[in-house]
Amino acid sequence: MFKVLVIDDEEGVRIPLASFLEMEGYQAWAAENGFDAFEQIKANRPDFIISDVRMPIWDGFRLQESLNTLTPPIPILYISGFLGDGMESLKQGKGFVGIIAKPFKVDELLQIVKRFAEACHSPRTL
Repeated sequence: MFKVLVIDDEEGVRIPLASFLEMEGYQAWAAENGFDAFEQIKANRPDFIISDVRMPIWDGFRLQESLNTLTPPIPILYISGFLGDGMESLKQGKGFVGIIAKPFKVDELLQIVKRFAEACHSPRTL
C-alpha cells in the first residue's frame, strides 16, 4: 500500500487531509512539525510526503535539509500559505515535487499523489 505522511502544524489541515487520503485507499498518517515527522520517517519510511513550509520546531526548510541525507530521496510536495522569497532553496532539495498554495484544491493534490502512487507500482519511471 502506498504510504503518505502529512506534515502540518495546523490540526485542521493535517488530520482531515490524512483521513481523506486514507478514504482514497492510501496508508496515511500525520505529524505536526518537521522534527516529529523525521523521527517517524526513520521508523516508517513513507513513499510520499506532503508538508507545510512554515511550522514550529522544524520548518519545511530544516526538514528538507534532513531529507536530503536520505537515499533514495522521498518525493515531497509542499503546501504553504506563504509563497515568497526563500522557496527556491526547497526547489533544490532531493525529492522536490512542487509547491501548492494554501488554500489548495484537494483534487489537485490527490492527482499528484495518484501519479506518484501509480509510478511507484509501475516498471516505468516518472
